[in-house]
Amino acid sequence: MANIPNLDSLFALAQENGIVTTIVIFTLWLATQLAVEWVKKLPSKPAEIAGPTSLEDLMNHKLFQHCQYYVSFGVRKIKFSPDYPMRGKMYKDMLEIYFDVVSNTFKDNLARLATADSKAWSAEAMRTLRTAMDEYEQQFTDEGVPQLVIDKFADWHQPSIEFITNNINALNESKIANDSARKTSVLFGTILNATKTAIFSAERTLIVLNGELSGNIYKGEVIE
Repeated sequence: MANIPNLDSLFALAQENGIVTTIVIFTLWLATQLAVEWVKKLPSKPAEIAGPTSLEDLMNHKLFQHCQYYVSFGVRKIKFSPDYPMRGKMYKDMLEIYFDVVSNTFKDNLARLATADSKAWSAEAMRTLRTAMDEYEQQFTDEGVPQLVIDKFADWHQPSIEFITNNINALNESKIANDSARKTSVLFGTILNATKTAIFSAERTLIVLNGELSGNIYKGEVIE
Protein backbone atom coordinates (compact mmCIF):
# COMPACT_ATOMS: atom_id res chain seq x y z
CA MET A 1 0.00 0.00 0.00
CA ALA A 2 1.17 3.53 -0.81
CA ASN A 3 2.42 5.74 2.00
CA ILE A 4 -0.30 7.44 4.05
CA PRO A 5 -0.32 11.23 3.56
CA ASN A 6 1.42 13.01 6.44
CA LEU A 7 -0.38 15.36 8.82
CA ASP A 8 1.11 18.48 7.22
CA SER A 9 -0.28 17.61 3.79
CA LEU A 10 -3.69 16.76 5.25
CA PHE A 11 -3.74 20.04 7.20
CA ALA A 12 -2.88 22.00 4.06
CA LEU A 13 -5.63 20.20 2.14
CA ALA A 14 -8.13 21.01 4.88
CA GLN A 15 -7.18 24.68 4.83
CA GLU A 16 -7.66 24.85 1.08
CA ASN A 17 -10.81 22.73 0.66
CA GLY A 18 -12.42 22.39 4.08
CA ILE A 19 -12.47 19.55 6.58
CA VAL A 20 -15.50 17.72 5.10
CA THR A 21 -13.98 17.59 1.62
CA THR A 22 -10.62 16.51 3.04
CA ILE A 23 -12.29 13.63 4.90
CA VAL A 24 -14.08 12.54 1.71
CA ILE A 25 -10.88 12.70 -0.36
CA PHE A 26 -8.85 10.81 2.27
CA THR A 27 -11.58 8.17 2.61
CA LEU A 28 -11.64 7.63 -1.16
CA TRP A 29 -7.83 7.43 -1.24
CA LEU A 30 -7.83 4.84 1.54
CA ALA A 31 -10.63 2.85 -0.10
CA THR A 32 -8.73 2.86 -3.38
CA GLN A 33 -5.56 1.57 -1.75
CA LEU A 34 -7.45 -1.18 0.08
CA ALA A 35 -9.30 -2.15 -3.11
CA VAL A 36 -6.06 -2.36 -5.08
CA GLU A 37 -4.51 -4.60 -2.42
CA TRP A 38 -7.65 -6.74 -2.31
CA VAL A 39 -7.71 -7.20 -6.09
CA LYS A 40 -4.05 -8.21 -6.08
CA LYS A 41 -4.86 -10.98 -3.59
CA LEU A 42 -7.79 -12.42 -5.53
CA PRO A 43 -7.46 -16.19 -6.05
CA SER A 44 -6.04 -17.42 -9.32
CA LYS A 45 -9.09 -19.50 -10.15
CA PRO A 46 -12.11 -17.45 -11.25
CA ALA A 47 -14.51 -20.02 -9.79
CA GLU A 48 -13.21 -19.22 -6.31
CA ILE A 49 -14.36 -15.60 -6.51
CA ALA A 50 -17.82 -14.88 -5.17
CA GLY A 51 -20.28 -12.47 -6.72
CA PRO A 52 -22.81 -12.32 -9.57
CA THR A 53 -21.29 -13.40 -12.88
CA SER A 54 -24.16 -14.33 -15.18
CA LEU A 55 -25.66 -11.61 -17.37
CA GLU A 56 -28.97 -12.02 -15.56
CA ASP A 57 -27.31 -11.61 -12.16
CA LEU A 58 -25.33 -8.61 -13.36
CA MET A 59 -28.51 -6.98 -14.68
CA ASN A 60 -29.85 -7.18 -11.12
CA HIS A 61 -26.67 -5.85 -9.51
CA LYS A 62 -27.14 -3.58 -6.48
CA LEU A 63 -25.62 -0.72 -8.48
CA PHE A 64 -28.74 -0.51 -10.64
CA GLN A 65 -31.11 -0.88 -7.70
CA HIS A 66 -29.23 1.88 -5.87
CA CYS A 67 -29.39 4.27 -8.84
CA GLN A 68 -33.05 3.51 -9.51
CA TYR A 69 -33.91 4.27 -5.89
CA TYR A 70 -32.30 7.70 -6.09
CA VAL A 71 -33.91 8.51 -9.45
CA SER A 72 -37.37 7.43 -8.27
CA PHE A 73 -37.40 8.51 -4.61
CA GLY A 74 -34.08 9.18 -2.95
CA VAL A 75 -33.05 12.45 -4.59
CA ARG A 76 -36.37 14.15 -3.83
CA LYS A 77 -36.02 13.19 -0.17
CA ILE A 78 -32.64 14.91 0.19
CA LYS A 79 -33.01 18.17 2.08
CA PHE A 80 -31.43 21.36 0.79
CA SER A 81 -31.52 24.73 2.52
CA PRO A 82 -34.99 26.32 2.04
CA ASP A 83 -33.20 29.67 1.72
CA TYR A 84 -31.90 28.56 -1.70
CA PRO A 85 -34.85 27.02 -3.58
CA MET A 86 -33.36 27.33 -7.08
CA ARG A 87 -29.99 25.95 -6.01
CA GLY A 88 -31.88 23.10 -4.37
CA LYS A 89 -33.84 22.43 -7.54
CA MET A 90 -30.67 22.44 -9.66
CA TYR A 91 -28.96 20.17 -7.12
CA LYS A 92 -31.72 17.58 -7.32
CA ASP A 93 -32.05 17.82 -11.10
CA MET A 94 -28.31 17.17 -11.48
CA LEU A 95 -28.39 14.17 -9.17
CA GLU A 96 -31.36 12.59 -10.91
CA ILE A 97 -29.57 12.98 -14.25
CA TYR A 98 -26.32 11.63 -12.80
CA PHE A 99 -27.81 8.46 -11.30
CA ASP A 100 -30.02 7.81 -14.33
CA VAL A 101 -27.15 8.17 -16.82
CA VAL A 102 -24.65 6.09 -14.81
CA SER A 103 -27.19 3.29 -14.43
CA ASN A 104 -28.37 3.26 -18.04
CA THR A 105 -24.89 3.60 -19.57
CA PHE A 106 -23.42 0.65 -17.69
CA LYS A 107 -26.56 -1.43 -18.12
CA ASP A 108 -26.58 -0.77 -21.88
CA ASN A 109 -22.92 -1.83 -22.10
CA LEU A 110 -23.17 -4.71 -19.62
CA ALA A 111 -23.06 -7.53 -22.17
CA ARG A 112 -20.08 -5.98 -23.97
CA LEU A 113 -18.19 -5.61 -20.68
CA ALA A 114 -19.03 -9.06 -19.33
CA THR A 115 -18.04 -10.87 -22.52
CA ALA A 116 -15.07 -8.75 -23.60
CA ASP A 117 -11.74 -10.37 -24.30
CA SER A 118 -9.62 -10.15 -21.16
CA LYS A 119 -7.06 -7.95 -22.92
CA ALA A 120 -9.74 -5.55 -24.10
CA TRP A 121 -11.79 -5.38 -20.90
CA SER A 122 -10.07 -2.39 -19.26
CA ALA A 123 -10.31 -0.33 -22.45
CA GLU A 124 -14.00 -1.21 -22.70
CA ALA A 125 -14.55 -0.28 -19.06
CA MET A 126 -12.77 3.06 -19.48
CA ARG A 127 -14.74 3.79 -22.67
CA THR A 128 -18.02 3.10 -20.87
CA LEU A 129 -17.03 5.31 -17.93
CA ARG A 130 -16.10 8.16 -20.27
CA THR A 131 -19.38 7.73 -22.17
CA ALA A 132 -21.32 8.07 -18.91
CA MET A 133 -19.37 11.19 -17.90
CA ASP A 134 -19.84 12.83 -21.31
CA GLU A 135 -23.54 11.98 -21.30
CA TYR A 136 -24.43 13.32 -17.85
CA GLU A 137 -22.46 16.51 -18.52
CA GLN A 138 -24.31 16.95 -21.82
CA GLN A 139 -27.64 16.41 -20.09
CA PHE A 140 -26.65 18.94 -17.41
CA THR A 141 -26.13 21.42 -20.24
CA ASP A 142 -29.41 20.50 -21.93
CA GLU A 143 -31.20 20.97 -18.60
CA GLY A 144 -29.86 24.51 -18.39
CA VAL A 145 -27.24 24.00 -15.67
CA PRO A 146 -24.64 26.82 -15.96
CA GLN A 147 -21.24 25.72 -17.28
CA LEU A 148 -19.44 26.94 -14.17
CA VAL A 149 -21.56 24.53 -12.09
CA ILE A 150 -20.79 21.63 -14.45
CA ASP A 151 -17.06 22.41 -14.30
CA LYS A 152 -17.00 22.71 -10.51
CA PHE A 153 -18.97 19.48 -10.08
CA ALA A 154 -16.40 17.72 -12.28
CA ASP A 155 -13.62 19.08 -10.06
CA TRP A 156 -15.24 17.94 -6.83
CA HIS A 157 -16.20 14.54 -8.26
CA GLN A 158 -12.74 13.84 -9.73
CA PRO A 159 -11.52 11.81 -6.70
CA SER A 160 -14.46 9.44 -7.23
CA ILE A 161 -13.62 9.08 -10.93
CA GLU A 162 -10.01 8.33 -10.02
CA PHE A 163 -11.28 5.77 -7.51
CA ILE A 164 -13.06 3.97 -10.34
CA THR A 165 -10.19 4.20 -12.85
CA ASN A 166 -7.66 2.96 -10.29
CA ASN A 167 -9.81 -0.09 -9.68
CA ILE A 168 -10.19 -0.72 -13.42
CA ASN A 169 -6.41 -0.71 -13.71
CA ALA A 170 -6.04 -2.99 -10.68
CA LEU A 171 -8.60 -5.45 -12.06
CA ASN A 172 -6.79 -5.47 -15.39
CA GLU A 173 -3.63 -6.67 -13.64
CA SER A 174 -5.33 -9.16 -11.33
CA LYS A 175 -5.31 -12.93 -11.55
CA ILE A 176 -8.88 -13.05 -12.83
CA ALA A 177 -7.86 -11.64 -16.20
CA ASN A 178 -9.65 -14.45 -18.05
CA ASP A 179 -13.05 -13.71 -16.54
CA SER A 180 -14.50 -10.41 -17.67
CA ALA A 181 -17.86 -11.14 -16.02
CA ARG A 182 -16.29 -11.22 -12.56
CA LYS A 183 -14.24 -8.12 -13.35
CA THR A 184 -17.46 -6.38 -14.31
CA SER A 185 -19.14 -7.46 -11.08
CA VAL A 186 -16.29 -6.02 -9.00
CA LEU A 187 -16.33 -2.84 -11.11
CA PHE A 188 -20.04 -2.35 -10.48
CA GLY A 189 -19.41 -2.60 -6.74
CA THR A 190 -16.72 0.06 -7.07
CA ILE A 191 -19.02 2.37 -9.02
CA LEU A 192 -21.77 1.83 -6.46
CA ASN A 193 -19.49 3.16 -3.71
CA ALA A 194 -18.20 6.03 -5.84
CA THR A 195 -21.68 7.24 -6.83
CA LYS A 196 -22.53 7.85 -3.19
CA THR A 197 -20.04 10.73 -3.14
CA ALA A 198 -21.88 12.45 -6.00
CA ILE A 199 -24.44 13.66 -3.46
CA PHE A 200 -21.72 15.52 -1.58
CA SER A 201 -19.97 16.67 -4.77
CA ALA A 202 -23.13 18.33 -6.06
CA GLU A 203 -23.95 19.89 -2.70
CA ARG A 204 -20.42 21.22 -2.28
CA THR A 205 -20.53 22.66 -5.80
CA LEU A 206 -23.64 24.74 -5.15
CA ILE A 207 -22.37 25.92 -1.75
CA VAL A 208 -18.88 26.95 -2.93
CA LEU A 209 -20.23 28.83 -5.96
CA ASN A 210 -21.69 31.68 -3.95
CA GLY A 211 -21.52 35.08 -5.66
CA GLU A 212 -20.43 33.47 -8.93
CA LEU A 213 -23.75 31.66 -9.24
CA SER A 214 -26.12 34.21 -7.71
CA GLY A 215 -28.08 36.14 -10.32
CA ASN A 216 -27.80 33.46 -13.02
CA ILE A 217 -31.05 32.12 -14.48
CA TYR A 218 -32.14 28.50 -14.12
CA LYS A 219 -35.41 27.37 -15.69
CA GLY A 220 -36.69 30.92 -15.88
CA GLU A 221 -35.93 31.78 -12.25
CA VAL A 222 -33.13 33.81 -10.71
CA ILE A 223 -30.64 31.77 -8.66
CA GLU A 224 -30.20 33.07 -5.13
